[in-house]
Amino acid sequence: MGKNKNKISTSEEFLKSLLESQTLLSQQESNLKAVKSKIEKPLRSRLDDDVNFYFGGSIEKDTALKERLDLNVVVYWPMSAEKDSIMVYEELGKAVEKNWRRTAPKELGYEVEFKANFHLDVIPAILIDQEQKYADFFNATLDDTINTSIELQEEMIKYEKRSAIIKLMKLWVLRKEVPINSFVLELMIIEACKGLNRNDLEKQIIQSLEYIEKNIVPLEIMDPANPRNDISHLVKPDEREGIKELTLEALEEKTWNKLFK
Repeated sequence: MGKNKNKISTSEEFLKSLLESQTLLSQQESNLKAVKSKIEKPLRSRLDDDVNFYFGGSIEKDTALKERLDLNVVVYWPMSAEKDSIMVYEELGKAVEKNWRRTAPKELGYEVEFKANFHLDVIPAILIDQEQKYADFFNATLDDTINTSIELQEEMIKYEKRSAIIKLMKLWVLRKEVPINSFVLELMIIEACKGLNRNDLEKQIIQSLEYIEKNIVPLEIMDPANPRNDISHLVKPDEREGIKELTLEALEEKTWNKLFK
C-alpha cells in the first residue's frame, strides 16, 4: 500500500495518526465511570443481595475505540445461591428488560444499547473459582453450560501488548462492517503477529489480514482460558466466506486511507 491522500509522509505516520484519532475523550472516560453506577444500582435492586459485579471489555484490555465504546458487565452469583446457569441467565434477562428498553439476548447474556455509539453486554455467571474467576455461563447458542473466565481472557489479551494493532483492526471491522466476533479477531491477530515488532503497524495489519484470509473459513479456535471450549462458532459459518472476501479486498487496496474509509 502506498502513500495516502492525506499527504502524511509515511504509512506508519498515517496509521499512528489514525490511532490517535481514536483516543477516548476525557468526557467519554468520565461517562464510562458514571455508567457503571447507573448499571449496577438498578440491577442490584432486582437481583439477589449476594451478587458481585465485574466491569471489563475493551476499556480493561486497552482496545477501546472512540467511535464505538463497549463495556462488559459480568454479574456473578455465588455457588451458595443454589441456582444453575440457565436460571441466572433468565433471571438477569428479566432484570435487564425491566430497566432498559433497547435490549437483545446474546450468546452469554444481554446487550443494552445506549446513545453515542455505546453499548454494553451484561453477562450472568455462577462463580466456581474465586481466585481465578472461573465461572459457569449459560451459552444460549449451544444451549449448554460452559466453564471459563472472562477476566482471565481479558488479562491474556492485555498481556500480549498488541493493543495498537487490535484497535486498528477493530476500526477496519467497524467501518467495513466485517461480521467477525471481537474476541476471535483479537486471538487471530495475536497469532498472526507472533514475532513481529509491535511498532511496525503496517506489517502487523498486512500479516493479520493475510492470516484471517487464510484461516477464517476452516476456522478452528479454542478458548485460551479453557482449551476444552471450541469457540469457532462465534463466527457464523455462513458469514466466513464473506469475511474472507473482505480481507482480500482490504489486501488489494492501494492506500491506507481507502482501507479505513
